Amino acid sequence: MNQLPPARAYAKVDDDIPVMVSITVPSGISSVQRKPVDLVVVLHVRSDWKVPKNCMKLLVEAVSIVAETLGDDDRLAILPVQPSLELVSAAESREAASAVSTMILFGRGQYDKENRAGHIIVISNTSDDGVAHVESLLQPWRFPSVHAFSFRNSRNARTMHNIVASSYDCTYAILDDEHGNTNDAFRTTIRRITSSVQIEVKLVCEEKNVVLSSIQAPLVSYFISSDKKAITIWANAHPNPAANSVATTNYIVNIRNKGQATLFLDQVPNLLKVENVQNNNQLQSSLAENVVVAIHEDTMAEMVRLEAIKVVDRISANDNQDWEQRHAAADELRGWWTMTRSNKLYAKVDWKAIAISRLAAEMQEMEIRLYNDYLWKEYMLSWLSHQRWQLPLPPLFIDRQATDDVPVQLKINAKRLGGTNLADQNRQKHGVAVLACVKVPETGLAKQKTPFVDLVVILDVGCQAIEMEGKARERLQVLSEATGVILDKLKHKDRLAIITVQSSLTKHGASLLEMSDQGREQTFTKIQSFINLVARKSTKHATQTWREKLKNTVKLARNCIHISSVNSSLPTPTFPASQHANSTTARSAPAAADGISCKLSKVLLTNAIQPVQKSISDYLTCSNHENLQHAIFLRKAGMLDNRPQEEKDRMGAIIVISDNHDNSICMEALSTNYNIHTFGFNGMHNVRAMYNIASRSNGMYDLLNDDRNLITEAFISCMNKITSIIVLGTEVDMICSSSRSPGVALSTIECGQFESFMIDNARKSTIMVGALHATSVKNFLFYMDNVREDDHDNIFKLFTVHVRCLPTPNTVDEKLNNQVEVIWNGIDGENNDDVVASIARVAAVEIITRITDPNYDQKLVGRLSREMETMQDIILRVMEKINGNLQYVERADPSYNKKLEQRLPWEMLLKVYEYKQAAEKVLRERKELAKTAQRRVFQHSKISNVHLEHPGYTTLMEESLTKELEEMEANLLREIFDPNYYIKLVDRLVRVLSPEGSGGSTRYAGMRHKLTLVIENMEANLSGLINGPTNNKQLVEQHVSNMCKSCSNHARAHGQVRLAMEMEKMNIRLGKEMVTMICRQIIVPVYYKNLMARSAMLTCLTDSESQRANGNALYALTIEKMEITLVMEMDKVEANPERMDKIVSNYNEKMVVLLVREMFLEVSKYAQVAGEARLSREMEDMEDSLVYKATTDPDYPDYYKKLVSNKLSYMLSWLSFQGSCEQPPH
Repeated sequence: MNQLPPARAYAKVDDDIPVMVSITVPSGISSVQRKPVDLVVVLHVRSDWKVPKNCMKLLVEAVSIVAETLGDDDRLAILPVQPSLELVSAAESREAASAVSTMILFGRGQYDKENRAGHIIVISNTSDDGVAHVESLLQPWRFPSVHAFSFRNSRNARTMHNIVASSYDCTYAILDDEHGNTNDAFRTTIRRITSSVQIEVKLVCEEKNVVLSSIQAPLVSYFISSDKKAITIWANAHPNPAANSVATTNYIVNIRNKGQATLFLDQVPNLLKVENVQNNNQLQSSLAENVVVAIHEDTMAEMVRLEAIKVVDRISANDNQDWEQRHAAADELRGWWTMTRSNKLYAKVDWKAIAISRLAAEMQEMEIRLYNDYLWKEYMLSWLSHQRWQLPLPPLFIDRQATDDVPVQLKINAKRLGGTNLADQNRQKHGVAVLACVKVPETGLAKQKTPFVDLVVILDVGCQAIEMEGKARERLQVLSEATGVILDKLKHKDRLAIITVQSSLTKHGASLLEMSDQGREQTFTKIQSFINLVARKSTKHATQTWREKLKNTVKLARNCIHISSVNSSLPTPTFPASQHANSTTARSAPAAADGISCKLSKVLLTNAIQPVQKSISDYLTCSNHENLQHAIFLRKAGMLDNRPQEEKDRMGAIIVISDNHDNSICMEALSTNYNIHTFGFNGMHNVRAMYNIASRSNGMYDLLNDDRNLITEAFISCMNKITSIIVLGTEVDMICSSSRSPGVALSTIECGQFESFMIDNARKSTIMVGALHATSVKNFLFYMDNVREDDHDNIFKLFTVHVRCLPTPNTVDEKLNNQVEVIWNGIDGENNDDVVASIARVAAVEIITRITDPNYDQKLVGRLSREMETMQDIILRVMEKINGNLQYVERADPSYNKKLEQRLPWEMLLKVYEYKQAAEKVLRERKELAKTAQRRVFQHSKISNVHLEHPGYTTLMEESLTKELEEMEANLLREIFDPNYYIKLVDRLVRVLSPEGSGGSTRYAGMRHKLTLVIENMEANLSGLINGPTNNKQLVEQHVSNMCKSCSNHARAHGQVRLAMEMEKMNIRLGKEMVTMICRQIIVPVYYKNLMARSAMLTCLTDSESQRANGNALYALTIEKMEITLVMEMDKVEANPERMDKIVSNYNEKMVVLLVREMFLEVSKYAQVAGEARLSREMEDMEDSLVYKATTDPDYPDYYKKLVSNKLSYMLSWLSFQGSCEQPPH
């Protein structure tokens, strides 16, 4: 074995002289050379709505890591701790599962215990109370190696750490990181389990008057002989095979001088000798000889580490710390480290050494985590469990792409554009889209102290009209919980002011109070006083007030118009004698008197009702927005704007909570230097007013409570953002390179509600972002024009992006100023989807903005003429192609015109019937879907992928429609010239008019033969009329009538009742069509076009339903536009002039609904591309509701307004979030 030379000695005055013993194990220990491992994985997890959705994914990933790391001779048992299939309680089943894990390892045979290493891994997402029983069952004396892992937000750090606190070689850590992936700590632990080396080192002291006193190493196993001359240390070393590194474990052995002779310092390392090195892993002797045991006197660095363990253990022992206590603990930790560095005892410590520098960084991170209340307990307890066994601390919560000291990341992606329908629909964007993603990792809360906050909360809350007492109590309870969230998030040196809009309550919270224990108590008392005061203004009392006034007014009104009130005790009013004098000379006097009386009654009634109207109005709006405006601009200004200069570095923010429906606030005057975040009670606030206040101050708008009356995640997230600011004054610059490509310039910047400007001929732009909070991810889109094709491969040489930011005032490291990590991802690379998603998100924002515009229905009316012209142009182009074919056939066969005159009416009639049947089928299907509430699943992603570069759905529809009509025309030509035309015509009539009889060809062969003869006979009689005089309308109608009656009789005789009824109804319609053709009331080409229009209607109807069923909802909707346009054109042909306006009006109403549906579907498509699942689902549901409403309610055209009104709060809150350019969480 090798021994390192002794290090430099130093003076020590105590009786006990510390000596450093370092045991180093080389790397390269394979699974074959170590003991086989028996590993039990205990999954102590719960599954409910509070558990993150990726919990199961993490468990699967963790088990996969275990399985991949274990060797061939290792054994694995997985125990899912959850309620069993037996009828036992959940606690009993968990206890049983833990007992099983006890039997698996402790109940092994003696040979397995001696030759196989036993380990337990506990993974839990249950709170401290839920995991306590597992702690009691995993006794340390039974299991020398237990490793505990908890989820980030499970709040069981203390109990999980207690499981491993007193065990041998045990660790505690967090399983998941901030991205929802398995942490490196778990992988490191599994590798350590499979590479653990157990070393037994025996040291002896041969000096006569020197004995071994003790060893300084927490939880280490050692034995000192009775004569105190020998010590045996059982050490576990953990080389990292992946990193090919050695594992060194340090121990301080205290020796004591019992004699009178003086020991010289250079003799200290030579007092101990290594007598023997053994191992319990059956290592080869050659490998055992490579274990290095070094003895030297340099113990100061190790003593600093041991002292740090004691301090951290003492600070982390208090679980119930409030903000003030946590800040005091942070100050204590910083003070201890500062004092240690200045302590003369540690004067010779190399503070720049790697181990000491790492320890200093860890102490500073603990301080900041305590200060920011950011997973400090999890970090400190995990640090303790690793330091006690001298294990390197794995990256617990570190962003894998972030460096240690950089608070801001800048990720840049680019994508070439060219005709994509994800670009702006109003102005096509070409060139290159550059996505600048500015990200502040969550780990910033472990690197920088957040600034103090001055928060003003404005409560626009009061009693509401006709509100049940229980509802009012629920609303006030939500308000109480919301203020509780605010108090919980604010630090003890943050300040809070509560302002109530009602003038009678302004005395409550008129100044900023520091959130010390006393300040919190005062604020809580004032909030409860306000809630109690509002509650006392009960609905019953308020309703009684205006009802009494209304009752008195009604009595007065009855007396004014000479109506006696029942049981009325009011005196009858008297009038001047001249108005009541008896007169027999004229009847005009009473009339005049009545007129004067009516005028007087009107005046009195008006004067009486006005105070009641005011009373009702005051009741309906106990707090008004005029007072809200006053609260925002005047009281806010006195608290935030007029703060002393030394307090201006404190972050200022305003939160407005409202249940008021009034919209009288003057929004044009809104101007503030602070973000105003607005929250309304669910269904009880003015949505637009709250959104406008927030959007004009770069704030956020959302609901305060959800449908279950729970505080929304949006409100909690808002408070997290306010209290977790990492950097200030952020600005994002993009500069185009003039030397590389002089023509390149910026065309558009998509930066939401943030202020931006371009200079230098659009070659430079700046976005004023401001403060950024932890976990913030801002996406900004820049569009560059005039990018040459040969520059695409070097696109990032054409521009530069800078991010400038300032640290918070109380940040620890001033070097963080303007520190930004830049990640370049290339053009059209792997992260191209991020650019496409951002473009789609911007497109969705533009459409939602139009939908939520209060005048959007009027703007849609302006599009009607353009839509009509578009559809009519398509019809015209299609018909021109059909007309050309018709002229060609007519010239080729002169008899074709004669045949058309006889047979086009039949074709026209059949198309009408076929369209009617198809429409009825569609109606039935949609009603069935409406009854079963079965939502269709639209696949807009197919449209986006297939038609991304297509010129448009209208062109696609025109091509498809032309193709369909040309095929139909070819079939029609063949049928008209077919000798068996009449037989086939009868078959079509039977199939269309009587579908139930279409299958019985043999049974009804006789009937069909008779119908064929009747139709042939009618056309033979009409043939002579074609070239005859034009005034034989009655004769044509007579022939048609006789034919229809004869066919009806034949059908009835064969039991075809429905066919008989339809043939009778056909009389008028067919006669009209025959007269139109034979009597020359319309020329053949025009009539032929009408037939094609009827066919196009049928084609559009069936195609739209087919496309919708296949998921191509947007394409189906475009076809629907064509269908209703064709219906309108055909109605115009057949309608009287006085009905034209009505036809156009109906068309406009239907087209408006189609345009609204189109907007919903476009948003849904873009939302899918952008990953906005809920928005896509909501838009599909709204479009579906419009489709269903069209089948169930004849007055459905205005229903879309109700839909938008119902979803207005959600859409505006979504817009508010998008206005911040924040990337939605995954």
